[in-house]
Amino acid sequence: MTRWIMTMTILLTMPLYAQSGFVVGFNNTSIEKDRIDVYWNNLYRSLEVKAEGAIQLSDDDRDIVGIERGAYLVISERTLFKVRELRVNAGIDGAPVKVFTIGNHTAPFDDYAKNWLADILPDVVRYTGLGATYRIQSIVNQRGIEAAIREISYVETNGAKVVYYSLLLDRPEMTSDLLQKVVRKLGEEISSSTRLKEVLASTAKKFPEDSILTVALLRAASEISSSSNHKEALIEIARQRKLTAEAAVAMAESIEDISSSSGQADALEVLAELSPASDDAFKAYLKAVKDISSSSAQQNALMALLKRTDLSGGTYIALFKTVEYISSSSAQGDVLVKAAAKCPSDDVVLEAYLQAVVSISSSSAQGHALMAMLEKPGLSKTILTRTMDVAKSEVSSRSVEEQVKDRVYELMTKN
Repeated sequence: MTRWIMTMTILLTMPLYAQSGFVVGFNNTSIEKDRIDVYWNNLYRSLEVKAEGAIQLSDDDRDIVGIERGAYLVISERTLFKVRELRVNAGIDGAPVKVFTIGNHTAPFDDYAKNWLADILPDVVRYTGLGATYRIQSIVNQRGIEAAIREISYVETNGAKVVYYSLLLDRPEMTSDLLQKVVRKLGEEISSSTRLKEVLASTAKKFPEDSILTVALLRAASEISSSSNHKEALIEIARQRKLTAEAAVAMAESIEDISSSSGQADALEVLAELSPASDDAFKAYLKAVKDISSSSAQQNALMALLKRTDLSGGTYIALFKTVEYISSSSAQGDVLVKAAAKCPSDDVVLEAYLQAVVSISSSSAQGHALMAMLEKPGLSKTILTRTMDVAKSEVSSRSVEEQVKDRVYELMTKN
């Protein structure tokens, strides 16, 4: 009994609020623009907030001073011994009508009720974004967009922050510079992968083409911790907006931060499709491929790039050097066979190709890659001689070596 009394004493004396908001145990949260359905429970005390429509708060966030027709607000607090609830609707004259109950009985909205609301409402605001529509409008009108951005930093939850930022993004005062700042703040402050992905994707769709904004969106996506959400955000942004060379580089750099190899490959395949023909963009692409830990995912990403018809000789050389980072011999061979049919018959390019062949540990994969290259028209005597040397010194299988040498002899005889 003594232990039970001590436990109950600790529970009952625990604060409902921490410095940054409610001490949350179990919670269920649904926060959207002008719609809130939130429940907290830390075992000895719970708080439920339901609201719909635009609600206006006092400047100090301690009272409800306005509510649009058809809107409502319910705040219900339950402790071990008491239930207190406030319901607010719009009256006939548009003023808020407040009904306060304690237990099952209606109580006057007197000083006790006002103090209860004044004590609990600021944390409700920080956690739920209650009154966001009027609040953003008031701050922007009085102090400007920059002040509103600073104010959002004090909001506690991802859902509430997204509501505030979404309202801010709707403002006609948003300039390109301010928009970029908001996007950066989104990446810094929204810790929910799903919510950050959604707001970045909607922003990408909403605003007109602006390369600097596109780069900001792609970089903000790097803050998404979930691989699937990170990948989906990048793909959505890339498909919604035109990628410049700078944006393509930013997307490739963001892809490096995806922890899933398959997610990296999926995003790179989309980048291969949408990137402009830029050596810088392709260089960043290949750097991201090197960062992938799965050979099959590396292969898929390189195969996607090889679908393009506008790769320069320099890009092919960089691609062949990337092949050397693939640990699977079969994947290396498959990529080189595909590249052999498309790369230029330039000695410098083909020398890089042969160096990639040397890095393959499987003789059969080496043989497939060498034979594919030997199908190219216009091979120089220098490359044919070099191929012979590779076959003699690097291919361990005698039968594969002889096959390659026979083909080289045939081509040399024809020349």
